Amino acid sequence: MPDSQTPSAQTPSAQAADAQTASAQTANAESLAEQAQRAFHAARYREAHAALTRLVALTPEAASAWSNLGYVSYLLGDLESAVAQLDRALRLDAQQPGTWSNLAIVQLKRQQPDAAAEAVERGLRLDPEMAELWTNLGLVRQQQQRYSEAVQALTRALQLRPTLADAQVNLAACYQDMGRADEAARLYAELLAREPGQRAAISNRLMCLQYLPSLTSGELREAARTTTRPLHPAHTPPRGTLRNPARPIIGLVSGDFRAHPVGWFLVRQFEHLATLTPCICYADQTQHDPITARFRAAAHAFRPITGLDDAEVAAQVATDGVAILIDLAGHTAGNRLGLFAQRAAPLQLSWLGYPASSGIDAMDGLILGRDLVSAAAQSYCTERLLPLDAPPFVFTPPDYLPPVAPLPALRNGHVTFGCFNNLAKLNDATLVLWAQLLHRVAESRLLLKGKALADLGVREQLLRRLHALGIHQGRVELRPASAHATMLAEYADIDIALDTHPFGGALTSYEAVWMGVPVVTLYGPRPLSRQSMAMNAALGLDRLNATTPKAYVEAAANLAADLDALAALRAGLRGHANASPLSDWKDQAERLFACLTRLSTEKLSADDAN
Repeated sequence: MPDSQTPSAQTPSAQAADAQTASAQTANAESLAEQAQRAFHAARYREAHAALTRLVALTPEAASAWSNLGYVSYLLGDLESAVAQLDRALRLDAQQPGTWSNLAIVQLKRQQPDAAAEAVERGLRLDPEMAELWTNLGLVRQQQQRYSEAVQALTRALQLRPTLADAQVNLAACYQDMGRADEAARLYAELLAREPGQRAAISNRLMCLQYLPSLTSGELREAARTTTRPLHPAHTPPRGTLRNPARPIIGLVSGDFRAHPVGWFLVRQFEHLATLTPCICYADQTQHDPITARFRAAAHAFRPITGLDDAEVAAQVATDGVAILIDLAGHTAGNRLGLFAQRAAPLQLSWLGYPASSGIDAMDGLILGRDLVSAAAQSYCTERLLPLDAPPFVFTPPDYLPPVAPLPALRNGHVTFGCFNNLAKLNDATLVLWAQLLHRVAESRLLLKGKALADLGVREQLLRRLHALGIHQGRVELRPASAHATMLAEYADIDIALDTHPFGGALTSYEAVWMGVPVVTLYGPRPLSRQSMAMNAALGLDRLNATTPKAYVEAAANLAADLDALAALRAGLRGHANASPLSDWKDQAERLFACLTRLSTEKLSADDAN
C-alpha cells in the first residue's frame, strides 16, 4: 500500500466559518490517513479498511485514498470491491503508477492475466524505474506461463532495488517452476539470511528443499526447525480448553476448500467427520466453487479468514471453543502456520496437505497414512508422528472425469511413458532413470506435461538435459498445462506413468490410476517419497513399487513387455480403485475421529495431572 496522501485543502473562503470547517476536515483526513497507515503496517487490515472507508467518504476526490482502499480490499479478499475502488482512483488520477500496480495485483488474483498485464504496462509507461511494477510484470508473465520473460522482469526489478524481497521470492519461485530447484533454494537462503522473517521465503524454501535428493533427514529436520524460528512469538500462552474429549470441536485451516488436491482428498471424509463431531472451516481463500459449497454445507461453521492477522484468527478459534486445530497446508502456498505458532488451540496437528515437517514448536503432531511412515520417518520431523491405519489419501474424482481410453500402445506400435508432475521434481537422478528405461524399451517414447513447458526456453533446456543422456528429442513430447478436464483426457496418450523421486506424486498419481494408467514409483524413507507407493499398496500393485533405481527400471520395463496384460490392467484399474481403500472415505474419517478423540483424552489426562 503506497503512502496515503492528505488531500489538498479547499480554496480559502471569505468567511471564517468555512475556513474553520475546511481546517477541521483536513485535520480529520490526516488523522484517518495516519490510522490507516498504522493499521496497515501492523497487518490489521479490517481496521485499515474502516479508516480508509471513512477517509474516502470525507474526501471523495482523493485518488490515493481510493487506491489504498482498493489494495486493502484485495488483502481482505473482496476482489470485486477492490477493482471498483481502483477504477475510481484511476478515473480521478490515471497518472499514478502505484495505482496501476495495485490493479495488476488484483487482476492477477482474479485470474485475469491479460488485464493485469495491461495495468502493469500502463504503470511502466508512467514510471519505468518502479521496481514493484517490474515485480508484478514478472508475476503476470509467470501466470501466463512465459517463464523466461518472467525471469527477465524480476531480474530487472532486482537491478532497480536489490533488496526487494518480493522480487527475489518470485524469481526463486520461477526457477523452481522451471525445474531449477537448486538455484531457487540458493535465492531463498540468501533472502532469509538478510530477512529471516520473510514469510513467503520461509515456506517456499522448506518446500523447495523437499525436491532436492541430496539432503539427509537431519538436514531437512534442522532446516524446518531453524527456518521457521521467526514465526514463533516470544510468548505463547495456552488458549482454550478441552471441554469434551469424546466429541471435541475440530477446526480445519486451509486456503483450499475447493477444487484443489486438498479439496478432492478431503471433501467426502469431512462430510462424514462433521456428522461425528462439530467441525469448523477456517478458510483463507478467494476462490469458491461447488466443492467449497459442500464444505460450507457440512461444516458447523465456515469462517473466511482472508486478510485477518494471526492474532485475530486465534481469538476467533478460542471463541469457537476449538479443541483440536488441524493445519491442511504445511508449507504449501497460502498457509497460516503463523497461527499455529501462536498456539491457537489446546491441540494442534498437521495433516493431508504437506506430509513433511512444519518445524513449528507448537505443532503437536503430524498425521500420516500408515505407509508414509518408515522406520526413519521420525528423523525427518520435529513433531510427533501419528500413523493413521488408512491410506494417506482418499480420492473424490471430479464429475467431469473422462472415460478410460484404450491402451495407446496398441494403436501407436510403441509404449509411451509419461509424467504430469511439476518440473521441480525432475531432478537429474530422475531423468537418468527415465533415460535408462527408454534405452531399455526399444522405440518407447516419453510424454511430459507441465505449466512451465509452455515456455520455449524451458522446453529447450529440458530437451538438452535429456539429449545429454542419449535421448533424442524425437522420442520426447512436451506439452504445456491445460484445463483440468483436458489434462485428464490426455492420459489417453500414456501407457505407463513414471513417478518422480524423492518428491513423489500425490494427486497426479491418483488421477493417473483413475484414468487407467498404472504408476511405477521409487520410494525411500522420506514420507513425500512414499505417496505413490502407498497408493499402489492399497491397490495390491506392490510390484510397481521399487526401492532401488534398478528395480524401478525393471518394474516399468516388465509392464511394457506384456501389452495384453497392460491393456487388461488399464481396463479394470478405475473400477478396482473405486472398490479399494482409496475410495473408503467413511473408514478414513472414522479412523481419523478415533485418533483425534484418543489424543484429546490423552491431552486432558496430562493437563489434569499437571
